[in-house]
Amino acid sequence: MNICWICGREATTREHRVKASDLRSIFGVVTQQSPLYTKQDGTVKILQSVKSDFAKYSAKICHHCNTTQTQKYDKAWSELTNYLLNNQSVIGSCKTLNAGKIFSGDFKQGILYCHLYLVKAFGCKIIDDQVPFDLSSFAECILSEKAHPDLYFSVDNKIKSKNRNYAATSPIQVIHHGSPKKVVYAAWYYIIGKVPIKILYYVNTPPIPVHGHMIHPRIGKKFLRLA
Repeated sequence: MNICWICGREATTREHRVKASDLRSIFGVVTQQSPLYTKQDGTVKILQSVKSDFAKYSAKICHHCNTTQTQKYDKAWSELTNYLLNNQSVIGSCKTLNAGKIFSGDFKQGILYCHLYLVKAFGCKIIDDQVPFDLSSFAECILSEKAHPDLYFSVDNKIKSKNRNYAATSPIQVIHHGSPKKVVYAAWYYIIGKVPIKILYYVNTPPIPVHGHMIHPRIGKKFLRLA
């Protein structure tokens, strides 16, 4: 039986590598006649639907955690990415984002829920990329609706992605330290269209040059600096 890494129930669902709503926003309706192509482990896969298994992580989570528990996190993330995709032509020249214009509800709650969506996605990606990592703190944050102290994200307008019709996630870059070795740094990119979003796990507070543009719920600022 597959076990949900978040709550321990039987796991029957899988999280998308790039959210289905983001794929639809970029590529429209995906069908057999109008498929998408993705490259995994050096092999090209054909996606005839955004629900294709090739569009999802191998890690499984239970139906409750993937819907009831995290639905509000998914919704906030969709609001953020919709805003970014609709404004991607000017993101490269912006220095800040006004979070008050992004979310339908309170912007602080919106940032928290986006953060928690990334905690879920990060956990699935860690399992997928076979990174040795204790996910218990990630699971606790998802279930308690509390921010993880060591996880940040940013909109990186210095990285130039290929074009508007592009969506991908990068491999995780990891640094281990100590004895026994533990992950003290991990980072990857979630790229939609021309908008690269960097997700960073950094034990303790990142250095000031890094921390200045990283987004975290505890910072509580309405205007979010871009990298």
